[in-house]
Amino acid sequence: MLAKLLLTVAVVAIAWVVLRARHRAAVPGAAPAPDLLPAAVVRAVAAGLLALLLIGSAIYLYSGWQQGRQVVTVSVINPYTGAVQTYRSRRRDVEGRSFRTLDGQRIHIAEMERMVVAE
Repeated sequence: MLAKLLLTVAVVAIAWVVLRARHRAAVPGAAPAPDLLPAAVVRAVAAGLLALLLIGSAIYLYSGWQQGRQVVTVSVINPYTGAVQTYRSRRRDVEGRSFRTLDGQRIHIAEMERMVVAE
């Protein structure tokens, strides 16, 4: 996601530079035209956008970190016997057909067993 945001900012910056160069070169031999926006306004807008991007990225990263730390209940169900074993794990530790419990055990689920993750 951060790469997409940086790519967007780079495209906007390149477009701004190209448009500015075309604007100044529009009338050859004449005095350069005044800027469309004062430099102070452009700097303030750029600083505001940068701050908004940084704050948004920080919020996104923090929410992902918080969600990964959430404790969930993992139930492993044997289809032949109907036996249900229940474990507690962090959301980030549940990966495919295996997970790590809160007490550090690594559990691998057989192909025939079902795993249900409840919040």
